[in-house]
Amino acid sequence: MAYFASDMNVRQTLFTTNQAPSIEESQAIHAVLAQLRAEHDLLTSRLATVEAMIPRLKVCLHPIRYIPGNILQRVFEYATPWCFADGTEENTFPPRSSGLHSPWSLSHVCQNWRAICLSTPKLWTALRLPTPESDYWQPISTQILERTTEKIKTSIQRSEPHLSRLYQVEDFVRVVKAPILLEMIARCRCLRVDSFDRRRYSQSALFIDHLFLRLTSLSLNLEKGPHAVKVRAPRLRNLELCAAYINWESTPPDLPWEQIRVYTSTGSDLEFIGFMDNLEEINIEAYDTMGGPEIRGTVLPTVRRLELRYVNDDFLPAGVCNELFTRYSFTSLHTLVLHDTYRLYLEKDDSLSFVGFSLPSVIKLSLLFGRAEHVRGILLATPNVQSLHIESPANPELLVDCSGTLGCASVGDLRGLKHLSISQNLYKDLSAMNAALKSLRRFRLPLEVISFYSRIQRRDGREMSKGEWIADLQRRMASLLRQWTETGIHVQYHYDAEHKFP
Repeated sequence: MAYFASDMNVRQTLFTTNQAPSIEESQAIHAVLAQLRAEHDLLTSRLATVEAMIPRLKVCLHPIRYIPGNILQRVFEYATPWCFADGTEENTFPPRSSGLHSPWSLSHVCQNWRAICLSTPKLWTALRLPTPESDYWQPISTQILERTTEKIKTSIQRSEPHLSRLYQVEDFVRVVKAPILLEMIARCRCLRVDSFDRRRYSQSALFIDHLFLRLTSLSLNLEKGPHAVKVRAPRLRNLELCAAYINWESTPPDLPWEQIRVYTSTGSDLEFIGFMDNLEEINIEAYDTMGGPEIRGTVLPTVRRLELRYVNDDFLPAGVCNELFTRYSFTSLHTLVLHDTYRLYLEKDDSLSFVGFSLPSVIKLSLLFGRAEHVRGILLATPNVQSLHIESPANPELLVDCSGTLGCASVGDLRGLKHLSISQNLYKDLSAMNAALKSLRRFRLPLEVISFYSRIQRRDGREMSKGEWIADLQRRMASLLRQWTETGIHVQYHYDAEHKFP
């Protein structure tokens, strides 16, 4: 205050008393106030400029600017997981969602990111048609058609020299007959064609007069019937048929059956299996009845792996296997996966037993079941199993030990068992499983490895870590684990993991 007072020729007492300023002092005070207000406005503007500049300068120092291009390229690949995928499974393609997804969204961020995206052909190898904005149930508009056509051209250009994977619906095939789509299909190594249009339309239009030289994996939805479908693809090895049925009064689809090594049946007639003499792996995702002629014992000598992962509610797992394994003879079957939880609440029924077939070549067996009674018979049909995995939301320990039930098959009947793995909520059901595993010792099996699998467990309202889960398991099974390790049995722990035979 003293500084301003001397500068303005104002008495110091004006700041400490209620004395009135003179005319000269009032004029001086007004002049200084005007000057100070101007300086305040200038400083406020300067401060706003500084505050706006600080975050902009911080952005210039952001760590992402220092990440090398090859590291960013790898990050972009992980942000586009379908670029790593292979095959024709629906979940390996870009999602059908509104808005842009990677890599399209990444290429719109900045010039540098765009350059990295454009220099990484792998990012552009998977395409899903129609575009997310379209509606499967409405006619494809001219605008969407033009935009999607442009997207096809862009994908072809940016994915070179990699081969492509394409997921499309048949209605789009019918509408888009431009050469650009055929060019895209010709470059495909994996092609999935689904049916969403309920109008009568044949997929044959896609394949007529076209040779697919690069196609190795094909998925076809033949829900409306295999009307004159003919596929010429000399490299085709993997095939999936969805909702396909055989009309024995007409010609079945013309496919290179002898080339197929891996076959997936999703809600299709199992008679198609008999068309493929050189199969090595079969995956049955759903089941439909065999309505053709009664042909028994068709030999498929090269099949090494078979997975039956879903059974129609109208059919019991034993009935499915009985029909499948009496219709076909898998003389070299090595791995069998039978997953069925749909009969969790069914009562015991004598008709559920597995009869009429034997699989002595199976040495790896995985069973996911609702009730132990429904899968016991498969243990008798596979007496030479060396590696067994069991999983059940109910009581898997009942399959491990059947000492209290006369004549029931159990894990103890697998006299050559070397590796036993169990996947369940061990934290919840540990006491019963502990007792069952203790009783298993009396069978004197040649066990070498016992593995425990578990999903993420919760305790006291929070997720348990892997270390906490293992420590809890070892504490509650201390006596049994000590006996195993003393006899040379190796114990493995797999937390937040899903079992799968290689």
